[in-house]
Amino acid sequence: MDLFSRRVVGRAIASSPDAERVCRALETRPIEGRLIFHSGQGSQYSSKKFRRLLWRNQIIQSMSRRGCCYDNSPMERVFQSLKSEWVPAEGYQDINTVYKHK
Repeated sequence: MDLFSRRVVGRAIASSPDAERVCRALETRPIEGRLIFHSGQGSQYSSKKFRRLLWRNQIIQSMSRRGCCYDNSPMERVFQSLKSEWVPAEGYQDINTVYKHK
């Protein structure tokens, strides 16, 4: 998410997070100007593939401190909204149902 405009920079749907999905999410948007990509410390964000994509696009990487969810609070808020406002209370039956509702 761009914290200045409060817009999501990229997105991808997956049943579990991995480097391929994170790369795909970043590639869904044209990169305008310099970006600082801030994330948690998940392996998908520290993978060689993802770090190479950031480097090729001159994106600066920033990671939360270990165990400090407050460092990534804007994205944590997006995920909370996603879970409480956009996803049905009973969840989705399978990943194909998610694709139909996106």
